[in-house]
Amino acid sequence: DKVKRQKYEKSNNQIEHKMSISSMFHVKQFKYFYEIVFIIWVFTIPFQTRILFNPANAYIEDYFSYHQAFFLYLTDILFLGFFVPWIIFANNKSLNSRLFLKILAYLSLIFITLFHVKQLDLGLFQALKWVEMIGLMIFAWKNLNQDWLRDLILGILFISGVFQAFVAILQFHMQRSVGLSFL
Repeated sequence: DKVKRQKYEKSNNQIEHKMSISSMFHVKQFKYFYEIVFIIWVFTIPFQTRILFNPANAYIEDYFSYHQAFFLYLTDILFLGFFVPWIIFANNKSLNSRLFLKILAYLSLIFITLFHVKQLDLGLFQALKWVEMIGLMIFAWKNLNQDWLRDLILGILFISGVFQAFVAILQFHMQRSVGLSFL
């Protein structure tokens, strides 16, 4: 009876191990994946490539109102590209419960304020941007503890910022677009 129970537990443990998500994929490969997507995300920050949804609601008497516009940025898509795999595959057990409760309380306040908004869709969009920022802060706190990665991120921000400044100076000098409308 004892031998049968041990065989059953052993086979059950093997089945659970084979069915786990992290055993189907190599977690180390996903670490490199989300680091690479994070680096691409950092490079695209200065460009602010976006799509405006429902532009008719973004205008008040023929004037564009940024606060009533709903944008989907390329950086939002890339953010999901590195944040979701990091949440799924990384070891995030070290976030202590006091910090988690403070973050949860702050997010609750953000969503409670949605009861007083006139346009709920825009309020939800802004609340999701706050959630994105908090997620980014947690990701950076957990992952930017390596000097080489921190130096690489700062270098990429510098290079992409210089590129944007060069494009701006060139456009000012030419007094027209340089043809980089995709940026």
